[in-house]
Amino acid sequence: MESPLPAATRARYPSWVLINTNAYFDEGVNSTTAQAVTRAGNAVRVTFCLASPPFVSHVCLPRYYCPGLVGAKVVSSAKDLVLLRFGSAEYFVYQATGNNPSSLRPIPSIHPGVCYPPCIFPCEDDDGEFLVADLSNALGPERYVLHVFSSKTNKWVARPLQLQASPAMRENIPRLPDKVVALGGGAVGWIDLWRGSIVCDNVLDENPVLRVVPLPRHGFGFDRRRGTGTGQKEQVRDVTFCGGFIKLVEVDCRFKEVLVIVNGNANKNSFKTTYDLDAEDTIYDSELLLRHGEFVPTQEYVLVPDGWKIRTCYRHISWDYWRKGHVVDADDITVCNPEHCKMLPQLWDLSAGRSALTNLVVSYPTLSTWGDDVVYLMSKVKINDRGAWMVGVDLGKKTVEVVENIVDYFQPPFLSCSFSEYLNTTPRNVL
Repeated sequence: MESPLPAATRARYPSWVLINTNAYFDEGVNSTTAQAVTRAGNAVRVTFCLASPPFVSHVCLPRYYCPGLVGAKVVSSAKDLVLLRFGSAEYFVYQATGNNPSSLRPIPSIHPGVCYPPCIFPCEDDDGEFLVADLSNALGPERYVLHVFSSKTNKWVARPLQLQASPAMRENIPRLPDKVVALGGGAVGWIDLWRGSIVCDNVLDENPVLRVVPLPRHGFGFDRRRGTGTGQKEQVRDVTFCGGFIKLVEVDCRFKEVLVIVNGNANKNSFKTTYDLDAEDTIYDSELLLRHGEFVPTQEYVLVPDGWKIRTCYRHISWDYWRKGHVVDADDITVCNPEHCKMLPQLWDLSAGRSALTNLVVSYPTLSTWGDDVVYLMSKVKINDRGAWMVGVDLGKKTVEVVENIVDYFQPPFLSCSFSEYLNTTPRNVL
């Protein structure tokens, strides 16, 4: 799939980016470009096309980039590091630098059978070296194997671990994680966006502790018997870590039933069946004939969007509770910048003379890594629109801060990353 990719041409790169985790084909190169060699001896090259949020950034590969490897994906990122997966099991580490060309380094093969995404983070002495940690539960329920790779030794070390969980917590153990997050101090969290995180408190300890940090359940569409929600998790939730706190955001979309007239199906509505004997005593021959192409109008109830609400909560990794952050309804969000309404007229209700974010269909809430209260929402006027808008909402102020058109809809999810700041010659104090 081709992508219209903005070139990273500014003197300074953004302090953080919203990057599409799926790579795109593009032949261009810029100052972010780095290359390496795969295990099969093929050259591979990556280029980042970066833009300030709410624009979406991308990782790009030339079309001929590497025979035998299909697809590339951003798996995790921390500080100046980005972990990329090529194909199904070949990993590379991109390290961003401003004074020298950035590097792309292959790491030895992760052992087969790993089903949890690996996490990358820098070593504590900040000497340019890094660690990669992954987790598998191949040993059975509550029994895991922690694998840690060190760039200093260029080796993986494996440790079997027993999950530390109370009987009640065992009933709520997170399933396959949707993302992985470095939690500081060598801690890593593998996050199931419905249930919670499996957290390793310090992967470098001689006896690391593995425990569960549960997430508040998502009320809408929640299956209490199975302990899971329904639908794609990333469409309604995101979790980030910043400044010692885990932060959860969710968007709760409301729907209402509307009676509409629709065209019936010819094979279903243009002739009668034995089911009609439940309500009728007589069926005529003419009512039994299948007439191709004939549609009979019928009435039925359909669900249509009826507004939405954003909720956030947060906790320190050491707490045993979550604290409410913000609860903001779309009806309470104002559009202060008239230029935003010119760009997207559906943000304003002329008849009511007020903001009308309720009219938007929103999904994929994404939190900034900088600890502010801005949430970015992939937004559409109609659910089937090909184009989309990225809308940034400041939950503290209850205002729309940014609105940008995405000409062609890019499939989320997105990942908040700060490696872009390290591409500047003199980076700021990055968290």
